[in-house]
Amino acid sequence: MLQKDASFYLKLHLIGFMLGRFSGSYIMKRVPAARLLSLFCALDSDRSPRGLLGSGVAPLWAIVLIGFFHSIMFPTIFALSIKQLGRYTKLGSSLLVASILGGPSAPPLWDSFLTTATFAWLS
Repeated sequence: MLQKDASFYLKLHLIGFMLGRFSGSYIMKRVPAARLLSLFCALDSDRSPRGLLGSGVAPLWAIVLIGFFHSIMFPTIFALSIKQLGRYTKLGSSLLVASILGGPSAPPLWDSFLTTATFAWLS
């Protein structure tokens, strides 16, 4: 695929993300957030394998639609996670943000620690 074609599909992906955010916010006025999140997750979980395993143009459009369905996930998950924490809302929100930042950084750190500990134990 040419870079020009890839940038076109990325643009469509981001437009889908924007449209999903706006339409998701509008729909959430009438549908409970947890139900809409479940629907978007189910539809997204159908698109991901199609994007990975399909052939032709269909996987590209599946990836474009993933942007649409991912659009409401973070803000909705965040809001539902801290919804009924009461006086622990600040702590809960800070731990949630810390887990988001720690998720991608913890595995390399843990790998580094285990590699060092293994070599120290073996020598």
